[in-house]
Amino acid sequence: MSAASGASWNFAPTGGGIIHGYNNASMEHFKQDPIGKLVRETVQNSLDAHQDGLEQVIVDISECDIDTADIGSESLELHIQQSLKWVRSRGQEEGVKAYQKSLAILNKPTIPCLAIIDHNTTGLQERKWDSLIYEEGVPEKDGPGAHGGSFGIGKNAPYNVSSLRTVIYSTRYTGAKTGRVEKMTGRTQLVSHPSPDDGKMLQHIGFYGRENGRPLCLTEIPSPFRLDETGTALWVTGFQPEQPNWQKAAILAAVDNFFYAIHHRKLVMNVYARAAAEPVQVCYDTIDSILEEFRSPKHKTNHYYRAIRNDPAGTTEAVGNIGPLSVFITSEKDAPSRVAYVNRRGMLITDSRERWRSNPFYPGSGQGAWPDYGAVVTAMDDATDKYIRRMENPAHDIIAVDRLPESEQETAKGHLRQVGGQIRDIIERAIRDQDRAAASNIIELARLFPDIDPSLPENLELNSRTVEQRTPPHKVTTVDDASDLAEEDLVPDENGDFAIDPDFPDLPDGPGPGPGPGPKPTPDVPASPRDTKPANSTIDEMVIMRTGRGELSVALSVNPKAGGKTSFSIEPGGEESLPEGRILIDAVKEVNPPHAQVGVANGVITVTKPKGYAKPIILTLDIGENAAYTGYKFSERQSPDETTATQHRVGEIRKLLATNATQAEIAKALGISRQRVSQLVKKHNLRKGKSR
Repeated sequence: MSAASGASWNFAPTGGGIIHGYNNASMEHFKQDPIGKLVRETVQNSLDAHQDGLEQVIVDISECDIDTADIGSESLELHIQQSLKWVRSRGQEEGVKAYQKSLAILNKPTIPCLAIIDHNTTGLQERKWDSLIYEEGVPEKDGPGAHGGSFGIGKNAPYNVSSLRTVIYSTRYTGAKTGRVEKMTGRTQLVSHPSPDDGKMLQHIGFYGRENGRPLCLTEIPSPFRLDETGTALWVTGFQPEQPNWQKAAILAAVDNFFYAIHHRKLVMNVYARAAAEPVQVCYDTIDSILEEFRSPKHKTNHYYRAIRNDPAGTTEAVGNIGPLSVFITSEKDAPSRVAYVNRRGMLITDSRERWRSNPFYPGSGQGAWPDYGAVVTAMDDATDKYIRRMENPAHDIIAVDRLPESEQETAKGHLRQVGGQIRDIIERAIRDQDRAAASNIIELARLFPDIDPSLPENLELNSRTVEQRTPPHKVTTVDDASDLAEEDLVPDENGDFAIDPDFPDLPDGPGPGPGPGPKPTPDVPASPRDTKPANSTIDEMVIMRTGRGELSVALSVNPKAGGKTSFSIEPGGEESLPEGRILIDAVKEVNPPHAQVGVANGVITVTKPKGYAKPIILTLDIGENAAYTGYKFSERQSPDETTATQHRVGEIRKLLATNATQAEIAKALGISRQRVSQLVKKHNLRKGKSR
């Protein structure tokens, strides 16, 4: 079917009003990651229109071609030609290139489009249609249960991926008084331009339909744009995405922004590649595999998704206009240490770490002792969600008090501060409970299975089943560096953490306490040298066992008479031996309690117990993936002098630099990390070829 008889593109006259150029301020919000923003805004609109009593919202996204005549191409072409003349006269080269491309597309028999069609939604009834098509900054989402946009500019997201800056809209619904309603129109955003008829200046936005602005209805609608059921659809015309693999970008936008809605079976999104018979489906049954395929295990969405699969860690009490909030927690290695706010429809709004600028639910300072965590917060009632929405920016990715009227800001900030304190307490309590579970599990494993090393190949099934079910995964915690290096001089590694490598010397065995004469373990049995200890020992009890590939867990009780400080090394205790005896430690991965002071250098571990702490100290150590031993024992060492250690280390680096050794070679020679070498070279202004 060709264009409807009598239908054309209509632009209102400016009437001496403002002239609009090619740059559109409302579109600027969505230029970065245009596919992601398109999916975020359109899916949000569909979730807002979920029809009560029906199953989850379904959104189909697909590439297609439509006949050029179906969008009134002859009429549209005249207005684009006039727009081209106008931008050329103003020297707007970006607009010139864009309109030349538009005219080339319109001169072809078909136009590539991206179709977005929703199901199980209400359709755009009554004023919702006017708000989307004909109004700017006037949202129609303030009724009961509304949770979406509050600025009415999300409609501009599709235009960033339209080479014609033109979108076709169609909706279908049944009204109590009107019966079945089907209507369709087009909306284009050009520039103010002279009329093709009389040369009078026209506004920059035009609509496709009848001359009086009425949309096309029922059988007037070209067949590609008629819907078979209640819902809403849009076609982004001239879809030629610059972003490679738009399907992947759309899928990731869905899981990153709507993981909560997907998990709670509120949303299914089907993404069709061109001419594909079957879509890639994003839903409750596939989100795990999608995250596994497309997202790194360290990506924050993985952690947020695991958090919401748990029961809430706690619920805040209502404070002012902020009713109860549910708080979901995960505490595991590489979690982002962020708090994400998700609205009632299941869309991520913000997980920023800038508390008062963009995310008042982030705990702020004072998290130094916490291990990695991820938290998701969501409102439990519509009134709270609506109040928080008043603090959102137009792109719906910031929550800031200063977006409220000035008269409300101080009160709101006080309420948010109280709520934030409750969220902090819930997170801290959940982390503390998980840490206790992890600590008890280490000791429990060592005592329940004294004759089994869970790391051995024949026991891998036991290892994974026991560790994963009894305790959450281990978490990486940055331990305070006991060296004399100022914090601002620390060099972060690739994960943004600081290298743990305090300056302790490689001391000989004597004077001071000698090796602990714990029992010699038999092969394949992890040693627990805790039955006897030397005179004046600083260690009352120690349990050592493998808890993962290249990972040792150590539980030790420090003798109170030793002042809470002890130094020791770990050595092979089975059939293996090392030239220097001790096993070098690559990193201290976890410390419990987190505020215990731990230092490591050349295989010597120094632990200082916090004052008043009476429980065992638990260490998780990385000894390298290739370091596998059949048993372990420990030897107590003399506590090293830190100042002398630093001087010794710097002197060794100077000598090696004088030979033009690289930092990697120095790190290997001294048995320390490359980051630590970099730190000391920077702090002491050391240079290659110089020896002072």
